[in-house]
Amino acid sequence: MKDQIDSLYGLFAQRAETQADDPAFFSPESTFSYAEFLHLVDEIAAGLHQQGLGNGDRVATIAKNSISHFAGQHPSGGNRLPGKLAFGQQ
Repeated sequence: MKDQIDSLYGLFAQRAETQADDPAFFSPESTFSYAEFLHLVDEIAAGLHQQGLGNGDRVATIAKNSISHFAGQHPSGGNRLPGKLAFGQQ
């Protein structure tokens, strides 16, 4: 892994490599480890790519505040955090 992290995705990839099972996000409904979250982001990115989207394309989303919605922001370059999510340990 690079020493220089150049994106939020890079930060999560580094954490998934070094702290895979540590909680990255938790909400009243669920908890995601760094590895689980990165896997979800990669699945969403693959689905968007399969639909013909690529780097530089824009995607609009309408969804309830959730970890899955936040994960969907990363492959599309989004940077908004849904409310009511907590980072780190409970």
